[in-house]
Amino acid sequence: MTEQVDDAHPRQVNPLLIESIRSEIQAVGGALSFDRYMELALYHPELGYYTHPRTRIGKAGDFITSVSIGHCFGKLLARHLVSPISKLAAGSGDIVLVEAGAEGGQLGLDVMHELEDVLPASIYDRLCYVAIEPFPSKREHLAKVFGDVDADRFRVVSGWQELAGSRGVLIANEILDAMPVKRLRWRNGSWLQICVANGEQAGSVFHEVEMPIENPELSEVVDTLPLTLEDGFTIELNMGLKGWLHDLAQAFEMLYCCLIDYGLCEGEVFSPARKSGTLRGYLRHQAHDCPFSRPGITDLTAHVDFDRVMAIAKTTGFNIINFTDQHRFLVNAAKSWLLEIEQSGAMDDETRKLLHQFQSLSHPTMMGGVFKVLEMTRGIPDGFL
Repeated sequence: MTEQVDDAHPRQVNPLLIESIRSEIQAVGGALSFDRYMELALYHPELGYYTHPRTRIGKAGDFITSVSIGHCFGKLLARHLVSPISKLAAGSGDIVLVEAGAEGGQLGLDVMHELEDVLPASIYDRLCYVAIEPFPSKREHLAKVFGDVDADRFRVVSGWQELAGSRGVLIANEILDAMPVKRLRWRNGSWLQICVANGEQAGSVFHEVEMPIENPELSEVVDTLPLTLEDGFTIELNMGLKGWLHDLAQAFEMLYCCLIDYGLCEGEVFSPARKSGTLRGYLRHQAHDCPFSRPGITDLTAHVDFDRVMAIAKTTGFNIINFTDQHRFLVNAAKSWLLEIEQSGAMDDETRKLLHQFQSLSHPTMMGGVFKVLEMTRGIPDGFL
């Protein structure tokens, strides 16, 4: 279930958002860092793409997700989580299943429904689902969704600090790709930062400008990047990732993480095929290369650099336990379920529907190959999972 609003009429860019961005550009001297522009376009408290109530996901929205395809994704993810949840339950006290970016709450409902069936009651009774949602209007929506199901079993909190000292599992499905990124361009033998300036001509609200890199933290990262690229080569850099992982690490006593997203690895970020970068806008299932097209109405997203995610995670105290594609992950998670279907000899309409969803989710030339799954732990002894 996602936040749904009647979108029968064409969506219009809110002039208040445009003015807010233009004012901030002027306040910083005419060149706003791209990650700040992206933050305002996506997460402005009232006017951002992800904060304004609208249909975002599914046929009536702008893009599809593994969750919007049907209940199969949550069903199989739950079966994969049985092992880490059961082992964390070896100690005393409650266990939390935390979701970052729960959107409308459907994945949490699907996962918990399946866990109720496959976990022993003695473990499930100690399990609580928690959605992390920083925006009040979205917290209110999720609280109603979960309250209609089981207010005692589901919680919605504003941030990691409310989970201090917890033991549990984190799922983050398509979260990292929506985090604001800086954009860098290799120009005449050096890296420049792509910033956003106000348009000076009619019809051009914003445009990009290439600026020297003066931020010490960014300069330190840039010093580790390749220096032999084609002129104009562009990349995205998520500078908020380190803080996100640090806050996550500090909130838990013991934590297993499952991060699922479309992304790149093994140096693919610097492949010649990616010379224009991976940043895209999505509106009504159409991809747009211009990030300034209809801000606040168009989704902005960039492929996740999993090489960098894993490197930062290790410096933050996480142990990488598995990295694979969604195809291999779901095929492995589905083994017990497929065996149950085979042994039952039954094939009703619901099972056929789930199997069709499974094919879409796991096919290596579709979502199964594009999406990657990173599993890591913190505070859990080696060999425990």
